[in-house]
Amino acid sequence: MKNMCAFILAAIASVLLTGCSEKSASDADELVYISPHKKSIKSEFENAFKKYYKEQTGREVRFVPRSIDGGSSTILNYIRNVYSSSETCGIDLLWGTGENPHILLEKEGLLEPLELSAAIYENIPEEFGGMRMYGKGKCWYGNVLSSFGMIYNKEILTNLNLPTPKQWSDIAGSEFYGQVVLADPSHSGSMAATLEMIVQSCDNWQDGWQLVISILGNAKKFTQGSGEAADAPRLGEAAAATCIDYYGLDRVAKNPEALGYVSPEGGTGYTPDPISMLKNPPHKETAKAFIEFILSPKGQALWILPSGAKDGPEGAALNRMPIRKDVYDIYKDELPEYIKSPYKIAAPLQLDGELREVRYDVLVYLVKAAAIDNTDLLQKARKKVHENPELIKKFAILPENIDTVEKIHQLHTKIKNNDERYAIVSEWSKHFRKLFTEIIDN
Repeated sequence: MKNMCAFILAAIASVLLTGCSEKSASDADELVYISPHKKSIKSEFENAFKKYYKEQTGREVRFVPRSIDGGSSTILNYIRNVYSSSETCGIDLLWGTGENPHILLEKEGLLEPLELSAAIYENIPEEFGGMRMYGKGKCWYGNVLSSFGMIYNKEILTNLNLPTPKQWSDIAGSEFYGQVVLADPSHSGSMAATLEMIVQSCDNWQDGWQLVISILGNAKKFTQGSGEAADAPRLGEAAAATCIDYYGLDRVAKNPEALGYVSPEGGTGYTPDPISMLKNPPHKETAKAFIEFILSPKGQALWILPSGAKDGPEGAALNRMPIRKDVYDIYKDELPEYIKSPYKIAAPLQLDGELREVRYDVLVYLVKAAAIDNTDLLQKARKKVHENPELIKKFAILPENIDTVEKIHQLHTKIKNNDERYAIVSEWSKHFRKLFTEIIDN
């Protein structure tokens, strides 16, 4: 009996100790987020915030990243689908994807308005280069800037006697036929943004489309993501690829002898890559603290400082442009030589932010119809145009319902409707199929 009592007491003690242990392990505050950022970026900010949060609150924080396979459009649709049947999606933050998903979610009432500290507004302009740096309703905040350009393989350029690309028009020429890799803009938000940069660098919509279709026609292939496209020059598969500055700088930093990157002067603007709090977040205060941290000088420094710097990343440099103005001055003695403050560039492209927003989906699906649905015909027609440059005007003929900016505005709403979009894109695909076939048979 005595042994039995001892056994029961030991069992009770074991249960109590186990319970205490579980309570201790789960005592940390949680933060649930969804992000397309790669693992190294997530790890750097998670580790830095854990230290900051402990200093500020005396508490631990545990990150719970939600994994969604796919790009920005997949993440956007996932969030929409969850909210269609619930008042909360169980996620605190959307971090990354480019600004378009955040703009759409704000309009749809699926983001939480958030007032931040005064120092943040003092150092992040409301607008820059025609683009908003944070949402009108303060539901999303840019936390890093993105520009767009071209990564190129120096050896391939030399071997093929190709010029080093400096402007978008350089990769539209006949010498780059079959030597450019591009991402599919219906899967890549950064490629969609690049297309708009190309168009807005021209004097009008027709000239912009002619430049876009000329570049598309030079494509060796179309990849699912912008990162995959940027790898093509690195792997020796093509001379050049369009990409977001981050992908270009990251690859060049690892192999500067073989690779180069350029953002076309006057041909790219700066767009914000935001962070936002989703509607009815489960851990609102912790999520707000993370946003405040990522927009603080120390949080911003993680994006740009080299590895080993006092406030820099523990691993490899992240090579992205902070959105706060003061960070470029605070850390000026520690910044890599190739980093310049975007706020001090003489003539960045001044974007028409309203037109960019209206044209975003329209341009994506137009390119899908012309290039993704008709890749083989596009490439063959482009080769014919290179042989006979007089065909360029015919090659760039737009479908009648989208040949002016006014008509783009009219299509903006229609293309958001699934049935109408399917009919519109189908007609566009037929237009380009007929157009390219006529050029090939010329």
